[in-house]
Amino acid sequence: MIKKTLFIILLPAILILQSCFSNKCGDNVLVGEYQLTPQSITSWFPYIGKDTLTFENQSGAVLKLAKVMSVNQMAYQTLGEFCNEGFADRAERYFLGQWLRYVYTTTQNNIEYGIEAILFVNNTAQGATPKLFDNISYASIARRLGEQIGVGGSVILIADTRGNTFDQTEITFPSTQVFVAELQVNNTTLQNVYYFNREGKASLLVSEGKGIIGFAGREGEIWLLKN
Repeated sequence: MIKKTLFIILLPAILILQSCFSNKCGDNVLVGEYQLTPQSITSWFPYIGKDTLTFENQSGAVLKLAKVMSVNQMAYQTLGEFCNEGFADRAERYFLGQWLRYVYTTTQNNIEYGIEAILFVNNTAQGATPKLFDNISYASIARRLGEQIGVGGSVILIADTRGNTFDQTEITFPSTQVFVAELQVNNTTLQNVYYFNREGKASLLVSEGKGIIGFAGREGEIWLLKN
């Protein structure tokens, strides 16, 4: 009699759990797989096959950064839910986009230097049809050993629109990011430069075809890429 009573009591709980874990929505839906365009790689990611990058400051000192990370993978990008039955019963559309990340670092005179480039397929739309573009992001840091915060900057650009057009509501850029047709740095004239404006000074410099062409050291000196 006790066993029968327990079964009657547990049965509603079992039915509730079954309904909670039912899968009415089904699986997430893959809408496509997208590689980076050759143009975006050629124009904005000149790092493939390069194990070291050499920079020089105004005094003639040389800084060699070694590659410590290189990632080439297909990354998951959500396009939003199309079904939500509550609890864990949900499903969304997504795509897989190529994602490249290279990191170069070195330590010299108790100062850590690092630069990073990430190129990936990005999207501005939700739903069944993504609105794609190739996105490039650069960053730099220079800090003394043990410091949490140093001198750095970042630049974010569209590497390739992939034939799409975008307005200012779809893609925005940081206010600290500046473009100039010409810039004098270390007695060198640089053309068509994007740079991070840190307190009125450029602390990360980027140009098409070369990627990162310069960055600020811990004391504010600029290290320029040696050709």
